[in-house]
Amino acid sequence: MSQIASPILIFGDSYLCKDHIVAAKNKYPAAKWITVDASNDTLNNIRMEAGMRTWDGEIKILLIENIPNRKQVRDFLIDLGKTTPETTKIIMWDSNAHIKIDPKTKTFNKTWAVFLRNFKKIPGSKIVNNGDKLTENESGDSIDFIRQAFAKKKIAIEASDAKLLTKIVGFDRGMLKSDIEKMALTAPPLITSEFIMENAFPSSKEALLYKMSNALNSGSYEHSILAIESFLSSGFHPNELSVVILKAARWQLVACYYWCNGMAWSDIPSRLMQMGKFPSLTWHNPKIDSATKKKESENYKSPEGILKYMLCRNGFPRRYFKNKKKDNKKVDKSVRAEELPHPFVAQQIVGYIQNKIIGNNSREGISTTVFKQNVMNRAVNVYLFMHEKLSEVRYGEDPIQDLHEMVRMITTTRLDQF
Repeated sequence: MSQIASPILIFGDSYLCKDHIVAAKNKYPAAKWITVDASNDTLNNIRMEAGMRTWDGEIKILLIENIPNRKQVRDFLIDLGKTTPETTKIIMWDSNAHIKIDPKTKTFNKTWAVFLRNFKKIPGSKIVNNGDKLTENESGDSIDFIRQAFAKKKIAIEASDAKLLTKIVGFDRGMLKSDIEKMALTAPPLITSEFIMENAFPSSKEALLYKMSNALNSGSYEHSILAIESFLSSGFHPNELSVVILKAARWQLVACYYWCNGMAWSDIPSRLMQMGKFPSLTWHNPKIDSATKKKESENYKSPEGILKYMLCRNGFPRRYFKNKKKDNKKVDKSVRAEELPHPFVAQQIVGYIQNKIIGNNSREGISTTVFKQNVMNRAVNVYLFMHEKLSEVRYGEDPIQDLHEMVRMITTTRLDQF
């Protein structure tokens, strides 16, 4: 135990930091663990605790957390790391996340960069950087984290499915690791989108869209009702569920329209994925390939980029747009068109129309034109019904019954019932 590095500085993602500390406590259960608070305990008391020997000569591990952003405390910690006796091992945890990379400079800020340099100079010291918190803006880090976690279980997962997992579970490393541990117990050698949809625990805001869409696209009234009841019991409001069902009907209407106008089934998912993307003139230009479309649209993802496009590329007068800032604070957000969040959802929508609507209805005795008219008639009627029921869910007396009626309508596939 005397070979434990000291002092140790741990910073970065909160979950991984806690994981390291728990692992250390499990590895050295015989040591005497003492936790002190660098913001509330006096520096003299912390120094006294560090220098105090145990009665039986056992190793003591002093965990210092809640470190404030104060020069006096930083200087104290550097000195403590240099002067603490060998019988006390020091672990410093930046639990307030002061030490982080500046997104603009891609380096540590000057204050903490000096502290890190001085810490490295302490003999026997060790720094554990657990990286920044996973975010949607740095999706590559979250995908790598998920794929590596599954790889340790000898399970493979494609990048697109790892992204789908973050959409459902969120970006918290703890939640992701917990779900990965659970799914690994029954997962196939290669994780599929279907497996994630059925087994991932919904904790992010987008999870409702995925899980509810997955139930509706099964075409099963019973399965969809169970999903409704599950979400209601988890605290989701009936309004949220009714909006998801309305959106599902809208996307079904669009897919039916494309098919009725002669588009091949294989082309419809990609067309659905392009809808709602900005700028539409770029995404719906058949002369531009997908890679170029994505590259050109990168500059227009932010509200400032959208405004620049509308002013410079389309020539709209500046007075047509509200001011984005007031007193140096953003006061409104750009309203973006509805988009499908993942290709798997687009494929589910098309599969539902192709297999449940087209495949389950006989064309015997009617022309292709009439059959297509019937398909569009169903899609339009379902969508209009959803609009009516959306109002009843919000303002009526029995929103649960209205939700059930919405589900029954959207899972009815017989064309002769419309």
